[in-house]
Amino acid sequence: MAIKKILTNLEIDGSVTAGSFIKDGGGSSQFLKADGSVDSSDYLLNTTDTFLGDLTVTGTLYANTGVNLKDGEHVIFDSDNDNYAKIGTDSNDDMLYESANSHMFKNGEDGSFEAVKASHFIKDGGTSSQFLKANGSVDSSDYVLAYEIPYTEQIALSDETTALTTGTSKVTFRSPGNIRASLFRLSCATAPTGSVITVDVNVEGVSILSTKLTIDAGEKTSRTAVNAMQFVTGADVIGNDNEITIDIDGVGSTIAGAGLKLIMYYKYSVILP
Repeated sequence: MAIKKILTNLEIDGSVTAGSFIKDGGGSSQFLKADGSVDSSDYLLNTTDTFLGDLTVTGTLYANTGVNLKDGEHVIFDSDNDNYAKIGTDSNDDMLYESANSHMFKNGEDGSFEAVKASHFIKDGGTSSQFLKANGSVDSSDYVLAYEIPYTEQIALSDETTALTTGTSKVTFRSPGNIRASLFRLSCATAPTGSVITVDVNVEGVSILSTKLTIDAGEKTSRTAVNAMQFVTGADVIGNDNEITIDIDGVGSTIAGAGLKLIMYYKYSVILP
């Protein structure tokens, strides 16, 4: 059949079916496009194909079956064209990792970085009951939180029968360690009458109570006091071997009271000799 050449545009309503469509001057490495032009770009098959050269991906590269690298080839991860991480292979097919500061190490070897930041650091085989240690090992020991070991200590501020009198430093003792005081409580053998018993606690000569300890008239314990004791903000933390002194600032005006004792409730941070 002879080929007839049409020298003007041919417009057809409907479909054109042919054994092939040939672009005048077109080649086998080009694709026809819908507007009549051709596409000479190189494409990879969506199954298996080999790409030679540098591939730059500005978005996300997904590889369902992995990325195969030959000797000397590598993949660079770089978000700002400055700090990068390079992954590649050597002649023995060992994985190589290289950081921005040119520190390289193989799979199974230790790597050196100036700093590594991540939302999580996960130890292979690690559990939530373990702590990571600086040498790469884990610590499976059981610990208690700081200030979690409770203690109480009772201190006599007078004898059992002699009427109480006011005065500073009625008792002096030293902190048994780095502690956090949680509460002080008073009790007495003979209740005051006429007015309250008032007691202050000092550390290194400075009061640590914003509201002092009191035993109300007719009572034998500070638990029933109208005004509960309060710490000065931050003063509940007492250093190891700090001097603690107890002042009696007030006694009963009719019956002073007798047999006064103070109970200190506290928790250890670090026990030091």
